[in-house]
Amino acid sequence: MNKRGARTEPWWSVTTLLLAAEEAVRSNHSEIEPVHLLIGVCRLAGATPQDGDVASAEDHARLCAEFEAFGIPPQKFRQRLRALVSKGRCTDALDVIRRAVAERSEGQPGGVGVLSGTICSAASRMVIIRAGQLAGVGRAPGARHLLRALLIGDMSDAAVPPTPADKPDGLPDRL
Repeated sequence: MNKRGARTEPWWSVTTLLLAAEEAVRSNHSEIEPVHLLIGVCRLAGATPQDGDVASAEDHARLCAEFEAFGIPPQKFRQRLRALVSKGRCTDALDVIRRAVAERSEGQPGGVGVLSGTICSAASRMVIIRAGQLAGVGRAPGARHLLRALLIGDMSDAAVPPTPADKPDGLPDRL
């Protein structure tokens, strides 16, 4: 929350979407796909939180620890992902994304809700929902939750959080 009591976005959320949008444009896609989100999160791990508050630094440290726990070096992983991303057909992807953001956000406060609803594919929006579910009820998701949702989240049931009775080990069925 800011001084006026309005909800502020975590440092990573809009930054990650903007990094992912850059990756979408780089690969000629007019929407952010999950692979673009994953590359954005990899880029985020190499960045420094801009606002300098303690919570941002702690969230960044948790993200880096999550990559380490998975045994994934973010920079090398990002480079490999970029090599595997298929080229889209949208030669004016930058203009399409800019127009969509401008039209959708006119007169509205910015943030992840406006951006994700504007420039993310349905699959990417499901990943974002899953990240929120992984954080738990009443808790704001961190960048590490987005990474978990991208790497191990089961998107088939993203609308309904899994219960311990459904998945006692907490892992998706496909693993």
